[in-house]
Amino acid sequence: MRAGFYIAFVLVIYAAILAWGIHSMDSLGAEWAKFKDMANDRTALMVFADLYAGFLILAGWIIYRDGFGLKAVLIIALMLVLGNIVPLLYILFLLIQTRGDVWQTLLGRRT
Repeated sequence: MRAGFYIAFVLVIYAAILAWGIHSMDSLGAEWAKFKDMANDRTALMVFADLYAGFLILAGWIIYRDGFGLKAVLIIALMLVLGNIVPLLYILFLLIQTRGDVWQTLLGRRT
């Protein structure tokens, strides 16, 4: 029961941060202009490259662990849209499902 509470707590905090971000956003046009300015900044490009390289590594692990199916595609798509909260919740769910067995969490059926 405690694990379910922690997952719910993380989701509530994430929803609050997301709602605050949407509320404080001026307009989509202004955000698009900021994004275009970031595209000219090499540091921002390196941060995005690092972020999406991490996403690709996690996507590869999810496909390795669970196979390429609807579940994997859905998790990867949500990860690309919502960020690192999705793999966090996925790994927490797997740890609960496997009762904390790290090897079964990492390798899935391959253990």
